[in-house]
Amino acid sequence: MKLRLPHISPGRTLRIAAILTLVSLALMVWSLLDPTVLPVMIAMSIGQMIGTLAFIAYGWIVFKDVTRQKRARRMSMQELDPPNKVFPPDSLQMEKIR
Repeated sequence: MKLRLPHISPGRTLRIAAILTLVSLALMVWSLLDPTVLPVMIAMSIGQMIGTLAFIAYGWIVFKDVTRQKRARRMSMQELDPPNKVFPPDSLQMEKIR
């Protein structure tokens, strides 16, 4: 069974990752400004989770972009090589034929 994820554009995914990062950062700053139990617990659990999700989204986009660039470079290199190259026989092959 293959897991199918919904298609979201890379630009939108990066915007979502940036917003999640800012929300996580706001929770961390809140726990620094008000060092009571509740803000610290929220920052350490929910803030950490939101920040990790943002990092995963960003890393996924970077991974997809790098693999796309490698695939494009490989395809362009294949287009430069003619598919049916015919090389003239060298002297060793000619001696084997005789």
